[in-house]
Amino acid sequence: MVYSVLLHICLLVVAYFNAGDVLFILLGKNHDFLTYTFNALMLFAVLVSCCIPVLLWLDCPKYVQYLNSWAEFQVTYTNISLMIRPIGILVYTIDLFIKIKKNIL
Repeated sequence: MVYSVLLHICLLVVAYFNAGDVLFILLGKNHDFLTYTFNALMLFAVLVSCCIPVLLWLDCPKYVQYLNSWAEFQVTYTNISLMIRPIGILVYTIDLFIKIKKNIL
């Protein structure tokens, strides 16, 4: 956890200096449209790369909870599918129909 926080702090420092240069170019008046477009895309990429780790840290507990519930579902499904076999269901159904038919007739 400490390693990822330090890496993210380094990323934020580099992004801060890079965003300053990009904003300086974007606010300048002597550039063409291609330069403005490239620098706007670069600024967007820097902002997204700074926000994604924080958003992932916030959603990580939900993802772990989902994986745990999926594992519980798999165990439950395996237990149920081992107890009830398709042939057993067919035999049970035929036996049930025979018993119902005998009681009705």
